[in-house]
Amino acid sequence: MAQVFEPKEAEIALLPHSAKLGMDVATAFEKRSSIQPNEFHGEGLTLQEVSDLLWFGYGINRPNDKNKRTAPSSGMAYESDVFMIFPAGAYKYEPESHKLVRVSTADLRLEVAGLQKDMATAPNMLVIAAHPEKLKGKTPERQHHIALVAGGTIIQNICLYCAGAGIRCRPRATMDAEALRKSLGLDENAIMVMTHAFCH
Repeated sequence: MAQVFEPKEAEIALLPHSAKLGMDVATAFEKRSSIQPNEFHGEGLTLQEVSDLLWFGYGINRPNDKNKRTAPSSGMAYESDVFMIFPAGAYKYEPESHKLVRVSTADLRLEVAGLQKDMATAPNMLVIAAHPEKLKGKTPERQHHIALVAGGTIIQNICLYCAGAGIRCRPRATMDAEALRKSLGLDENAIMVMTHAFCH
């Protein structure tokens, strides 16, 4: 197996996404599944896999058409933020430059695990947060609803990528939301949408 990615720099240029995965879309749908919380004892992801996971989840796939992304967004608000969580720290994904920017040097896996403490053994995790105020001209209730749906589309993109790439994963709603909001430098209005855990 290729080398597990262990980030050290404050900014990390990600690799171009893979042109092909190991299976077609129909097979990926057939294979999509979530492993149990106590099964996250495998190896972490490689740099290519991290790069692919983020691009397939929320990357720019139409750079010549207003930088539209792999996940839909109401009014192109792109209110979601995606964070990768490693033992060595937390990084925010910047789709425009396809890079990771460090926001914390702490190991936040226990905060992501929340009440499911055994999930903290997962070598790699992901957090989706949303900024509903970016959804202009909508009521607060509608903003909240749209932000949750948008986060769900990112999660499903990632689930299908993982199925196609042979990565074990589990999308989750459980987390220590208040602790994560503070650790990731988010304001009090940010919605902590979902998390994801990964391993081989």
